[in-house]
Amino acid sequence: MAASIAAVAVLSDTPVGRLKDTVLATNLQAYFNELSALQTWTYPDESSRYSITVTDTAAADSTPGRQQFSGWLMATSSYSSSSLVSGLNSHLPVMELRLCVGLGNTNSHCGNLNNNNGGNTTAYFSIDRLSNLPG
Repeated sequence: MAASIAAVAVLSDTPVGRLKDTVLATNLQAYFNELSALQTWTYPDESSRYSITVTDTAAADSTPGRQQFSGWLMATSSYSSSSLVSGLNSHLPVMELRLCVGLGNTNSHCGNLNNNNGGNTTAYFSIDRLSNLPG
């Protein structure tokens, strides 16, 4: 099931310049890595062996035809759980987020994936698609 979200938000205040999508994805991954304190949830009231760990991975959009300066990125979440709740592993959805970055302002729209959209880094991005993938 896919949900389309047309949201534009601010990433930073200063444009950095022309960067390849692979570099932009590395920067997004560094942000995910900083959130490591929020990756594992434990429930000691239930059991000391009850935990769920979520891992987020950033990459340049994998759609065939993507240009190296398209500004399109994707983030995929995966999870693992302790043996006590391992039955969850086939029931929790894997989430995938597709977004474009480097927009000129809050009213801008994402360019085509197969265009080089400049590789600009600006304060604006737009979430194009959030999908639940098979678990």
